[in-house]
Amino acid sequence: MVQRNEPELRPLAYADLPRAVDMFMKANEDNPSRHYIDDTPDACAKASKFANWIGLFIGSARAAIKHEAWTIGGGDSVVCYSSPSDTLSRRRKRLYTILDWLVDASDKSLSRIFRSSRQRARRAEFSAKITAAASGGIGNRVDQLISIDYLATAADKQGRGYASRLVNQVTAMADAQSRGTWLFTGQYNVGFYERLGFVNVREFALGDDPTWTKGPVVLCVMLREPQSLDSNLLDRGLRDHNLYDNPTTADVLSL
Repeated sequence: MVQRNEPELRPLAYADLPRAVDMFMKANEDNPSRHYIDDTPDACAKASKFANWIGLFIGSARAAIKHEAWTIGGGDSVVCYSSPSDTLSRRRKRLYTILDWLVDASDKSLSRIFRSSRQRARRAEFSAKITAAASGGIGNRVDQLISIDYLATAADKQGRGYASRLVNQVTAMADAQSRGTWLFTGQYNVGFYERLGFVNVREFALGDDPTWTKGPVVLCVMLREPQSLDSNLLDRGLRDHNLYDNPTTADVLSL
């Protein structure tokens, strides 16, 4: 049953961005992979936080511009995803190629100015390992799949199943296109995604930097194959949001 005061699930609007980014930052504070990338001996905490906020704002804005972001409660819970380029018209493909170039250039500039040399090295390790793990676990299909890039829910809104509704929204679109959906996450969130139809296909660990004194940070590549659409099941998955728990920490691709 749908509760009458149920917050609306709708596309992320530009006006939602500041609230959504603040929510992403708070939800990502305890993410072990963020700690690995940010907590280096040569880091400036304020500079790192600023770079992360700007990077998340730019990434979220790109998703909103490309109509690849959904929210519940105007920023209380947000998912951003990426669609394969073959779903776009020729004109949109050209426009989005320019947009992606600008975002990538901005991210590189942020790293050079605000991130330390060890932070940049750990980010490079992360990027190389996620690329290798995705290729090893999924193969050359990666570019034909939809990827979930950001997913988080505000702490005071967790336990209401918002995250599962958002993931179901994305996977329903993937199913309609007969496409798979993939993402990466920490071991602590594997059960959440498994309940939504994902399978753990590959694991990898961060921790090559000798200045990192804690244990390896294990991340998992997860894949959901396309499923036949059942309107009744889809409606139940999107609306009966208490079926699932929320992930324990944010999954944010751009750390």
